[in-house]
Amino acid sequence: MNPINSVSEFLKGIEKGRILVALSGGGDSVCLLSVLKELGTDICAFHLNHCIRGAEADRDEAFCRDLCGKLDVPFYTEKADIPALSKECGKGLEETARVVRYQLLEEIADTAKCRYIATAHNGDDNAETVIFNLVRGCSPDGLGGIPAVRGRIIRPLLNASRAEIDEYLGARQILYVTDSTNFDESYTRNKIRHSVMPVLRSINPSVVTSVSRLCESVKNDKSYFEDALSDRRNELPADLPISLLTRQISKRYEAKTGLSLDFAHINKIAGSVKNRVCTTLDLPGKVCVYIYYGDYSFEKRTVCSEYCVPVQQGITEIPQKSTKIFYGNENVYKLATSVTVDCGKIVGSLYARPRMEGDRIKVFGVSKSVRKEFINKKIPLCVRNDIPVICDDEGIVYVPYIGADDRVFSNSGRHILGLLC
Repeated sequence: MNPINSVSEFLKGIEKGRILVALSGGGDSVCLLSVLKELGTDICAFHLNHCIRGAEADRDEAFCRDLCGKLDVPFYTEKADIPALSKECGKGLEETARVVRYQLLEEIADTAKCRYIATAHNGDDNAETVIFNLVRGCSPDGLGGIPAVRGRIIRPLLNASRAEIDEYLGARQILYVTDSTNFDESYTRNKIRHSVMPVLRSINPSVVTSVSRLCESVKNDKSYFEDALSDRRNELPADLPISLLTRQISKRYEAKTGLSLDFAHINKIAGSVKNRVCTTLDLPGKVCVYIYYGDYSFEKRTVCSEYCVPVQQGITEIPQKSTKIFYGNENVYKLATSVTVDCGKIVGSLYARPRMEGDRIKVFGVSKSVRKEFINKKIPLCVRNDIPVICDDEGIVYVPYIGADDRVFSNSGRHILGLLC
């Protein structure tokens, strides 16, 4: 679809409002700006100088300013030292530039009272994104490509190909600038654009159109599945069809972390939920998934701070966890969990420490993993790391919610060890 028809059809589907155009100075964004101006749309433009290419970056900024002046389009610009910010935050140049660009676009859109922010992603960009997602290992939803609308972000050129954009610019003799980094194949997307797409076009010259149709089909399926998931939101996850469960897992993880979870992790979680096992899995984004009897939840992964607090007669506070332990021979009625022990069997002094990997306790003749017992007793992950382990000089004496080690446990013992509510 030629750019004018693509943009015109797109604008019919949204409410009217001022549009901020993300203007790089390249052919795609210059085309978008020109078409919107030609259609009489209320627009302004924003250009970000990334400070990556020195004089070339300054040239792009000057070009965008001059272009907007000639078209009588209000122009906004900012400079951001992306290389320095990239080092500071420990992220790549592309990722840092994207985050900063969208953040500034949102700010300028508010200042300029714009309803929408328009980016110049086109059909080729969409096809390249789908291929990138496919190679990286995405869920089926990743084959939906670039969304035409995401919040106030709109992409009116998504149904136009890069060849059609070039034809539009050439026919009107519209100038634009070229970013030299677009030819650097050390960037994955450039490698797909310059090495992969030509091969695919030799197989099917209409590959961009074919990918666009796939994206449309995937988006329709996604809408159907989301409606079905909403209708069954009160069901136990294990009872959901796998197609709904995997989507639910993906959505919940994204809501918790703001990130996308890879397909391998999604499948592993879904398998454990379906089998109704009890386990925990560490995931990217500093979270764990806590799986229990056909259900699951995502919790922030916390690191147990190191501490060693002597446990005295009476109440001992563990300030690192805002927890209190009682040890004594009095009747205490505010204990969340407690046991009786033979104090004569305690070796040396009692102390509280955090749970450690590999901790085991022997209860009624059976050696048990502390971690697995917490899972079996359905103690939430966010609670587990706050539970202290009580030890003496010989080893573990007592773990709240699990019990006392056989070495010190006594039904007739007069001393109580317990966790205060």
